[in-house]
Amino acid sequence: MKRHKYLPFLWALAFLLLAGCGGDTPQPVESYSAGEDTLPALNQLVTLEENFQYETTEDDDGLISFHYEALTSGKDVAQSYAKDLVENQQCVLLDEDNQLLPEDQEFDDTGTVVAAKESSSGDGLFQLSISWDETSCTISPKLEEGAKLPEKEEDSMTLEEATNYLQSQAPSALGLEGTDMSNYIIFPEEGLAVLDGKTCLSLNVYTADTHQYVSTYLIGEPGRQIYQLDRETGEAILLLS
Repeated sequence: MKRHKYLPFLWALAFLLLAGCGGDTPQPVESYSAGEDTLPALNQLVTLEENFQYETTEDDDGLISFHYEALTSGKDVAQSYAKDLVENQQCVLLDEDNQLLPEDQEFDDTGTVVAAKESSSGDGLFQLSISWDETSCTISPKLEEGAKLPEKEEDSMTLEEATNYLQSQAPSALGLEGTDMSNYIIFPEEGLAVLDGKTCLSLNVYTADTHQYVSTYLIGEPGRQIYQLDRETGEAILLLS
């Protein structure tokens, strides 16, 4: 009979032990760090469901990934987090080939982007790899030493912009006579020319009074360098860089 009196105690002890194991559940971090750099964690910038699941993993190189699961929409969470990083944390979005993405990039149902910013150490990029699927989102921070942000390509000039750009130059800079370009008429050519692998817009210059051909100029993109083209030899001389 005495053994039966201890059974409730044993069950209570087992319950306490099991409850104690639950206390080891990892709590979401407030920020991600690498070297001297840090950025707010996903759960600090995006409101997640109360019952979301969280865990961390570490790869063979010691890089830690933070996993958020049981989400209503992994895509929406990733999109919201990336948007805040761009708008408020001075990050840019890159694809997996290190190419710039538009700030308002629309995410697919599954995918990966990289939010990056220059490291505060002055060398390399602090990157957050953001991967998502239907119900989860994973953040993997790292410091990519020696890496640089890709240069943003300038928007291509229209023919009108190219004409106005050439018209704004001093005639002497273009090898022309006179004090301003009002003595000349500029006619842009349709299509693109190629010079040393660089795409250019081609513009022909004529005198305003006699409509006599004077010269041809190429405007390189990006950079808007101005070249003077010798149509007889096909050679181009850089005038303005």
